[in-house]
Amino acid sequence: MTILRISSATNNGTIVTLGSHAKGDLILYLAYNEASATIPTLPANVLGLYTRSASGGSQRFGFYIADSSSESVGTTGWTNADNVTAIVYRGGSSSIVVPTFLSVGSATSATVTYPAQTAGTFKDQALDLWLFGYLVSRNTSNNLASNSPTGMSNINNSIGTGFEVATYDTNATRTTIWPSTNVTLANSAAYFAFVLELLEINTKIAAGGGVFDPLNHPLIN
Repeated sequence: MTILRISSATNNGTIVTLGSHAKGDLILYLAYNEASATIPTLPANVLGLYTRSASGGSQRFGFYIADSSSESVGTTGWTNADNVTAIVYRGGSSSIVVPTFLSVGSATSATVTYPAQTAGTFKDQALDLWLFGYLVSRNTSNNLASNSPTGMSNINNSIGTGFEVATYDTNATRTTIWPSTNVTLANSAAYFAFVLELLEINTKIAAGGGVFDPLNHPLIN
């Protein structure tokens, strides 16, 4: 595998201080607004990935490809958020990591369901593929850090007023379609579960799809 998780950060509020990162890294942002249908604001230059509005709690997720090792993009501006989490991923040489939507699940239950990836959609041409999971539970006693879905491990979690959020990933290459996966928590509560793919893709191409050959450059021929 060549995808690496570089750092993670979470904060109960509208801002987040990024962990270690470098130019070309994927910064994945996840914002939650407790007990409100108002979706957190998307900061300038962050690309929106997913939104959900619900009276019990609303989410906005986005990402940004870092332009330096001291980014400020996406660290502020999540108006109406009660929690902002940021995870940094890095690809190998001459590659970047990009996120793609997979599935969402929500209900009020002690059984959390992470829905399956649609059969036949596995991206087998990616250089590497990980899965990422996010869970928010409107309960503060479910110990989400110790209740990862099978195949993933906890990255970080945070307990706020009336809610807990947690993030997970496979920390390894995924080679098969993600099946519907359940996790049973101690307490029934409204929850929202989110799964996405992290794809490492090659960037060693020239504009227009051609391959750069310095010996055939027009200035020397």
